[in-house]
Amino acid sequence: MDYDILSCEYEGKIYYFNSRKDYEIFENDPDTYISKVSAFEVKAVAKPKVREALPSEYGLMVRSAIYGVEFKVRKDTKVAEYRGQTFYFDSRKELEEFLANPDKYTGVVVKERSVTTDEYGIVAISPVTGIGFYVDKNIISLEFNGKVYYFLSREEAEAFKKNPESYIGLAGNVVGVVGQPSSQPYTVEEKKEQVIVSKPQDEKIVTVEPKKEPVINIVITLGEEEKLVKEKRKVKGGVVIIRDPHPKELGKVAVSPVSKSEFIVSSTTVVVKYRGKTFYLKDSKELNIFLSAPNRY
Repeated sequence: MDYDILSCEYEGKIYYFNSRKDYEIFENDPDTYISKVSAFEVKAVAKPKVREALPSEYGLMVRSAIYGVEFKVRKDTKVAEYRGQTFYFDSRKELEEFLANPDKYTGVVVKERSVTTDEYGIVAISPVTGIGFYVDKNIISLEFNGKVYYFLSREEAEAFKKNPESYIGLAGNVVGVVGQPSSQPYTVEEKKEQVIVSKPQDEKIVTVEPKKEPVINIVITLGEEEKLVKEKRKVKGGVVIIRDPHPKELGKVAVSPVSKSEFIVSSTTVVVKYRGKTFYLKDSKELNIFLSAPNRY
């Protein structure tokens, strides 16, 4: 899959863009976006950490990582820690064999997979770049530890293969399923689920609030944000960008900088960006308060 990737350098960092439009938006006002968009940094390849056996390990019966033979840990036993696992070696030859191809002995495998038609239209986030996108037939997909990850390019997938543990915290499985944007305002219904708690000769219905995801975990691309912008207002100290919430943000938990209280993002929520930071306001009333003194927040 070939992409014409645009890039520019700003304050010593390199930024990448999916389209000419995204590039021009960033170029006109880079300070607004530098906190959201980071340079593509390939993290160091995971390597085994070799050490001597600890006194507390002396005498332990362990199994050789290479041949599977049991032996007792000695003072000269070599130990390697890799991908959250500890490996013991009965000789230096075994250690050297392990270091030549450590992934062979961990049981941790990154598998390449084909994207099925059922996955088309899913919104995913690249664990390498943090960019959100729609899954289609050209997207590269990998499976790691029972989870599926999606990538926009072969370079991203290869970076993930070299050190998957460094990236899995950024994006997991599917983020959500979306359709074509509606011309009507988006609405969110707060749903409660009922759980039946059994007691001897009794039955009680308890209402449990489902867990809500923080809106700060949602990644919105520059192009997606630009489509939702309603107004750009100049204030003392900079420009306040005012936009509607993205469908991916609806139903998530936000904290108002004005009232300092949590609320659920809905179609009446106003999102503002000022000096590179994004703020979520409950309604237009809070927006007016924010605009009266944006530097306070």
